[in-house]
Amino acid sequence: MNVHVTRYGSRNWAVWIDGDLLAVTVYRKGARAIQATLNDLTYHNHVTILEDTPNTGTSPANAAAGLAAVQPG
Repeated sequence: MNVHVTRYGSRNWAVWIDGDLLAVTVYRKGARAIQATLNDLTYHNHVTILEDTPNTGTSPANAAAGLAAVQPG
């Protein structure tokens, strides 16, 4: 991911990601803060794994197969 900051008009600053405009700021400092945050996010590269099957350790102990557990009350 290529993030860069350029002038936008005569008074504003633009933040671009891979050639697409992401944000326009009044101050260069704000644009640089956005750029630094995006670069930091890509540096850490967090990955979330989604599973198609449920984790068997999370089902209630008293639930019958195919039936929801009944809460006493």
